[in-house]
Amino acid sequence: MKSVRPDHRPIVAAHRREKMHGRLVEAALLVIAEKGIEATVIDDVIATAGVSRGTFYNHFTDVHELMLSARDALVDEWLDLALTAVAEVEDPAQSCAIALRAGLEVADDYPLLARFHIMIGTNFLRRGNLVSVLLPPLVQRGIDMGRFRVAAVDLLVDCMAAVVVVALQRTAMGQAYDMAEIIAVVLRMLNVNPAEIPALADLSAPRVTPPSDGLIARSDAALRRKLTGVPAPI
Repeated sequence: MKSVRPDHRPIVAAHRREKMHGRLVEAALLVIAEKGIEATVIDDVIATAGVSRGTFYNHFTDVHELMLSARDALVDEWLDLALTAVAEVEDPAQSCAIALRAGLEVADDYPLLARFHIMIGTNFLRRGNLVSVLLPPLVQRGIDMGRFRVAAVDLLVDCMAAVVVVALQRTAMGQAYDMAEIIAVVLRMLNVNPAEIPALADLSAPRVTPPSDGLIARSDAALRRKLTGVPAPI
């Protein structure tokens, strides 16, 4: 009996689609960093990505939908950095405090991250980004280990995200804030032992740096070129 040869074409097509989606997202971030969100139009994005208008519409209905995907991509990279900082930390309460500090320090160092969220609105729990996938199990682990004493995990994650949004808003507006107090607020939400909170909130975080070829670093470099008037490298 003649065997049926596997059809690899759907896999190849899906891979190409995923790569093109990422290419358009990166182009959007670079254009927004250079021109600002209000001045960004489809023609800018497709010119930067080197694709046709038809290709754009194969992936997105409009610029706003593209911007939502770009925001999610930034959030995913940001969360990955924060979690990398606590990869070896076993205690959930320490992990939460250190990851928060690491993430907020990245936002301070790369201002486009905060500006972008404020410009188009921040929804960390939008279906499709890693926050909605990764944070609830991490909170649940803390509950199972007796470190967090909360019941409604999803509601708690919403509240945690809201606190981080406030910190991003202050960063975007150039306002100073007490990072330890932000962390302490989140730990109180998790109902961590109050006697532990001050020390946990003051824990230092290892310095995590976005990869030079990642979305955060590349889009931030484009923003800095705009602000300083330095032309992009050829």
